Amino acid sequence: VKVRGHRIELGEVEAALLGHPAVDRAVATVVGGAARRLAALAVPAGGAGTPTQEDLRAWLADRLPSYAVPATIRLLDDLPLTPNGKIDRAALTRLAEQDGTSADAPPDGDTERALARIWQDLLVLPEVGRHQNFVTLGGDSILAARLAEEIRDEFGVELPLREIFAGPTIAEHAALIEQRRTATDFEEGTI
Repeated sequence: VKVRGHRIELGEVEAALLGHPAVDRAVATVVGGAARRLAALAVPAGGAGTPTQEDLRAWLADRLPSYAVPATIRLLDDLPLTPNGKIDRAALTRLAEQDGTSADAPPDGDTERALARIWQDLLVLPEVGRHQNFVTLGGDSILAARLAEEIRDEFGVELPLREIFAGPTIAEHAALIEQRRTATDFEEGTI
């Protein structure tokens, strides 16, 4: 499949997930319509402990290029099957989309909440968490340029693209915005 301009082999993502000792079965899929993003669904292996989404994301980040790490990883008790006993891909896609992006702490404070609204509009997502990664949620260089523009319009500060990608979370972006606002206020003598 092609996601954000990168060719991704779903089987490669699935194989990497299956390499985790606590994963019994795994499937990768694409969700999101126009704002396509990669999602994975995994069934934990019995007795090996239940991995968290972040455990699996870190595992995959060590084994796959960053663009191939799923934006959403959902743990299931079992994979849905068709009456023929095959994996029900349509049901998996619905499950991956239902999972959304809420597996993270909500935005904290006015700046983070305003940034979250901008991210949601740009990435076409119902919600985003304060520690989720802009790139893994579907952000690319074009969307990052639009994000920098929105930040300039909303907050009156410049956030270069390199900083957007170096600290790609709402919490990190908010901290940079607050630093820039404080520095500007200090330079203008309003502090």
